[in-house]
Amino acid sequence: MTAPKKPTNEVNQIIRLRDEFSQRARKEQDRAHDLENQARQARQNAQELARQASVMNEAYHLIQRDVQGAMGSMKLDELSKKDAAKIGKTRFVFLVDGSGSMNGRPINNAIDALGGIAGKLAAQGAKVETILFGDKTPFPIDIQDTDIRERAKKGLNCGTDMVYAVDSVVGSLKKTETTHVIVVSDGDLFDGDKVKESLEKAFVAFPKATLDVVQLSDRNDYRAQAPASYNSGYAHHFKQAGVSQTAMAKMIETLQGPAVRIRPQLSDVVAESASEAIGSMLAMRLSEKAANVNTKPTVKKQAPGK
Repeated sequence: MTAPKKPTNEVNQIIRLRDEFSQRARKEQDRAHDLENQARQARQNAQELARQASVMNEAYHLIQRDVQGAMGSMKLDELSKKDAAKIGKTRFVFLVDGSGSMNGRPINNAIDALGGIAGKLAAQGAKVETILFGDKTPFPIDIQDTDIRERAKKGLNCGTDMVYAVDSVVGSLKKTETTHVIVVSDGDLFDGDKVKESLEKAFVAFPKATLDVVQLSDRNDYRAQAPASYNSGYAHHFKQAGVSQTAMAKMIETLQGPAVRIRPQLSDVVAESASEAIGSMLAMRLSEKAANVNTKPTVKKQAPGK
């Protein structure tokens, strides 16, 4: 009777690899099972967080409505005769965010709102300019032309670089001319630091120029952000509610300007309220007391006998 042959080294190697692969397969199956459980739990957590974010967004809009209601709403049509007379002596510049994120309701409502407001201002002798921004080349448009308005609603489909438009406007400012600039945007901003630097220099050099922002939020978007509001102190309420600020709101809130001037303001509204918000912002500016501007250096008088 012949003795069984001993496994060769080659057979032993195959058996070893078989057992090793089997063990590794079991480990990977266990790992896959754990990851599936984690993914299932993560999806549940994400759904709950989205629900909480949606609740916070609704709370934010309720707070915003109360804040703006407490401040009161001004209207261009209700200005005093004295303040309304300023319109014909004032330059108005509207900077409209033409980036891709504005497509749809935001830019449609912004363009329609500005078309109506620009017509009212121009009818009273005001200089009115509208510029789409977001690209390196600001795009001026005739907002009162119906066909151009419809084309402008397509936007620029670009990012949100604002400094090029700001620098263009600043370069055309005059020290003795009252200019009110209104930015209409959804709050996205790529170059906030550059815009802030440019604006701070402009506020010093041109004390009769103002800049304010009407920020358009989506009530159905849980990412809707909190504004600096008319009073930056209100931002505290939204931070407490767990709602963060947009890059635009942060830029406006941190701007530093001459202490004698009222700082830039930001109003956050849904897109459908763009017209009321823009009109109210302009009415507020027109009803302010104009800044005194000295175009000649002050010469101190010498005391008698000196």
